[in-house]
This record gives sequence, structure tokens and C-alpha cells, in this order.
Amino acid sequence: MKRANVIRYMLALEIIFIVLLPSLASANDGFITAFPIERDEMTLERLAQPNTYFDKVGRKFAILGFESGTFEAWAYSLKLCRNFESSSDGVCDGGSVSA
Repeated sequence: MKRANVIRYMLALEIIFIVLLPSLASANDGFITAFPIERDEMTLERLAQPNTYFDKVGRKFAILGFESGTFEAWAYSLKLCRNFESSSDGVCDGGSVSA
């Protein structure tokens, strides 16, 4: 490249960076802020029982597994996942969830 083309290229990049920088700084404005989880008389809860079987079956979807986190899911004769394992550290304020 000629020197003039390199200078034009660098100038164009600087202009693009200056124009896009404010929009990148405000990119987090679209997120919902954290809110407290309110408990009321309709809330059902219990401790997890790791080796207890569970299933939820509907007309076109089924999830079958154990409360320890291993399950499989079916959707209208298609197995979506098998031996899927999920875990959580129990923190609901943005804590990590691994799968």
C-alpha cells in the first residue's frame, strides 16, 4: 500500500472507533436489573433429593431424570439430549451455572 492509502485507512478506522465508542459504552442499558425474589403463601419449596426420580410429560414433550441433575428430554419422538447433567452453586444473583 502507498503511504497515502495507509493514512486514509488509519483515519477511517479512528473515525469509526470514535463514532462507535459511545454506543459500546451504553450496550448494557438493555439488561434488566436484578430484583429480589419475593416469597409468599403460594410458594412451594423443598430440599433437593438427589437420587429421586422425576418426570414431567406432556402431549409433545417429556423430561425424565433424577434430581441430582441427570436427565434426558424428548420432543415429539426426537431425543433432544441424553445423560445431560446440570449443576449450580445455588446462588441466584448471577452465579455460575454449568452444564
